[in-house]
Amino acid sequence: MTISELVGREQRRLRARLLVAGGALGAAAGLALAAAGALALGGARWLDLPRVVPVAVWLLIVGAALAAAYAVRRALRRDAGVGPVAAAIERERAMRDGEVRGALEVARSGALGALAAEQVARRLGEPSTRVSLAPTMQRRAGRRAAAAGTLAAASALAVAGALAVAGDGAAALLHPADAWRGTLLPPLRFTGLPHALVRGERLRVRVEAPGRRHVRVAHRLTGRAWEVRNVAVDRRGVAFVDVGPLDADVLLTATDGRAVADTASVAVTDRAFLGDVSVRA
Repeated sequence: MTISELVGREQRRLRARLLVAGGALGAAAGLALAAAGALALGGARWLDLPRVVPVAVWLLIVGAALAAAYAVRRALRRDAGVGPVAAAIERERAMRDGEVRGALEVARSGALGALAAEQVARRLGEPSTRVSLAPTMQRRAGRRAAAAGTLAAASALAVAGALAVAGDGAAALLHPADAWRGTLLPPLRFTGLPHALVRGERLRVRVEAPGRRHVRVAHRLTGRAWEVRNVAVDRRGVAFVDVGPLDADVLLTATDGRAVADTASVAVTDRAFLGDVSVRA
């Protein structure tokens, strides 16, 4: 093999290890950010946080990937160029400083240069394809790749754990547009509302709100201002609020901060017969 081929083989091996290390490091950073984002958004916290948070997490993940790509590019230029690899071979083979680099420079300068380069190549010997001319350099790069791979595996486990304990946060991260619009969860709806109530009675409002921690229920009696209450949602995904006693027809709506329930109404009457009064929802 010529001196150029020998050095080129070392370069290819080193580049492969550096690419693996950089790719694994970028994956580790991205996965770690994804796990942290899912945990931060989980437990329906994504409803209380600004809408832009899932998008911001993705921007951080993309930024980490770009930073890893930039770091790999720098490492390839700094460590895997012809000069650095040739210098590493000289150090590890106890050769004169610049001997391999000089041979590479004069190899194509003429017959004498080619002869000098051939002599240097003979001094390096003809190692098998599995033997490195700079084993310390290659081992160092291999250790970096292994460490980055370990970090990537740990980050993957962290993502799996985040999926197990904060599945809704992961869903908000995977579907940021739906999280933004409030369509990620089933719609809010009122259930069990009566058609009408007799004046002076209280209204028990039931809101189906699966996946939420709390909802804001607003009601307005005819001729009055809206009143808003923040109501906790139980483990069944249901929230209750009492309104009244009623002395006028009432309008009802609810929101989780993103989605809004259809407006419903309950009439108030002085008559005991309520069969002709209906609810709009």
